Formats: sequence, C-alpha cells, structure tokens
Amino acid sequence: MNLYGYSRPTVDIDLLVRRSELERWKENFQRLGFEIFREGLTFIQFRGIEKDNFPPVDLMIVSDETFGKLKADAQRREYLEVEMHLTLQSI
Repeated sequence: MNLYGYSRPTVDIDLLVRRSELERWKENFQRLGFEIFREGLTFIQFRGIEKDNFPPVDLMIVSDETFGKLKADAQRREYLEVEMHLTLQSI
C-alpha cells in the first residue's frame, strides 16, 4: 500500500502468487527460515522462526488466469532497489 501512496501501519510483506507455483513459494520460504503460521485455500501467512529477524509474509493465492490479468495491467515500480509489478485493479 505504501507504494500506492497510502500509509499502512504494518510491517508484513504481501505477495500475490499463482496457485500453480505455490509449492515452490512454500519451499523457498521454509528454506529461508520461515514457518507457516496460517494456511487457507487462498491465503498463507508465514512468520520467521527467528521472529525478530524477519517480517511476516502473506501469500495471496490466485489462479494463473487471474494472475495474468492483473499482471497485464500492472505498472512497474522500483522499491528498495527491487523492481515490482503493481496493479491498480481490485482482486
């Protein structure tokens, strides 16, 4: 939300991911020292095992079709030297 110019008093990281790539995302975060805190059909919350060292990460899970539509309309932005694709559409 901060990249859109709206202040949001949270420290978590929200990522939109394709359901077809979900297992790879889970494996990567677990390898980096995260554990699954909550898991549902469309949402997974990770927290760092060393809770003070990592911000929480939320994965919002969508179909390949939905991801493709959102990415097609996304704008490229750079934040903390990382290029990201931001969509202005609501999901």
